[in-house]
Amino acid sequence: MQRHSAAPVGFDYEGCSVSRLSEVADAVTKDLNTAALASQFSLPFVAVRRYLPRFEVEELTEMKVSVVSAEKELSQAARTKYLQSDSKIDIGVHVRVNGTDPELVDPYANLLEEFAEYFHGIALTGVSDTLTGIDIRTPWSPQDMAKGMYVGIVRLNFLAVYTK
Repeated sequence: MQRHSAAPVGFDYEGCSVSRLSEVADAVTKDLNTAALASQFSLPFVAVRRYLPRFEVEELTEMKVSVVSAEKELSQAARTKYLQSDSKIDIGVHVRVNGTDPELVDPYANLLEEFAEYFHGIALTGVSDTLTGIDIRTPWSPQDMAKGMYVGIVRLNFLAVYTK
């Protein structure tokens, strides 16, 4: 079976492949779960890597934390022979809520802030990608809130540079 590289035509870079985005998402999931086991967050959870983290309200008998390999952009680093890989990993919090009062929603929005603070200060286990930015989107979907479901997302932006 032939493997296809994620690099644009004409690029031949060691370590830069389609599976790299999955490796970064796996590292985020592992680091989240390790920290959760050590009670470094205000709410207990087990993070699971998913491709389509959509849930119906009835499915949310407990909070779910999803890690999604969201995007990857490859470009030639300016005026160099290096390939730059920008990866985006989303961490989603999905939970059933009975209303939009801050007392009900704040613990989950605060958990997103805790995720951002946690990843801001560490290097991922097993990958060399560097965190370059963090975006928090809370709530992600007003329509979901109207159905009684809170969804918030932290997007982690990572950069890796590859040489020939």
